Amino acid sequence: MTDDTNNSTPKEYPPYQAIDQATNIANKRHIRNTMQNMLDAPLTELADAHRTGYHTDVQINFSHPINELSSPDAAVEQFWKPLRQAIPDVERRDDIVAGGLDRDVQRIGCLGHYFGTFEQDWFGIPATGQVVTVRFAEGHELREGKIAKSYVFIDFLDVMRQVGYWPIAPSLGREMQWLSPMTHDGVILTPQEDAVSARTHGLITRMHIGLDVAGGRQLTHEIMDLIEQEDPGTSTPIFCGTALLASAPRAASKGLMTITAIRF
Repeated sequence: MTDDTNNSTPKEYPPYQAIDQATNIANKRHIRNTMQNMLDAPLTELADAHRTGYHTDVQINFSHPINELSSPDAAVEQFWKPLRQAIPDVERRDDIVAGGLDRDVQRIGCLGHYFGTFEQDWFGIPATGQVVTVRFAEGHELREGKIAKSYVFIDFLDVMRQVGYWPIAPSLGREMQWLSPMTHDGVILTPQEDAVSARTHGLITRMHIGLDVAGGRQLTHEIMDLIEQEDPGTSTPIFCGTALLASAPRAASKGLMTITAIRF
């Protein structure tokens, strides 16, 4: 029998697509406003706030134990209301809000933290009465100015770690808050140069190719070279966009997450 695990063929990724800058900025603002509304609205008005930001047929995919939801009301009852009750003074900090066009779909990716006082148990995680940070990574598809589909990663395991429980093997890296970009410009609400965004897209594509070639195997120097090669248009790697957020879980697990700048 032939072992094909070392002969992985990289996937083909779609080419870079330029997006209208005004549309991209409006989409970013819509995401930020919608998420803030879900934290500010009275609990009895959460469903109305959700409908303002999301399509009625929205598909929302949360990490376990929430999983796939197919209605705004389900998202309110299974995520937003429990979050608000567990952390009554919850605040949201966006470290990255990146947007663009991919396969003719308008997308926005977000990375950051919720934080506040952990006052009520949350999904079986015991409250501490102390400050807790909740890491999140999101990918949103927008249609006609509203959210049509969302993929939401909530780091429940890290919340468990903060309260003194760790149900899996010890981490190989240092547990800490995800760092924001070195340049502290992860949320850009002004028009960006299309050429820079195109170079960013190319770099992220190469990063994906490197991870695909690895295919779960130990990373070699050759694979690392695929991931880390510098962008030809700049002396410093630029990591950005929904591609970064899509690759974040795998990259972070291998210690590859080094964000230096955001330009998308």
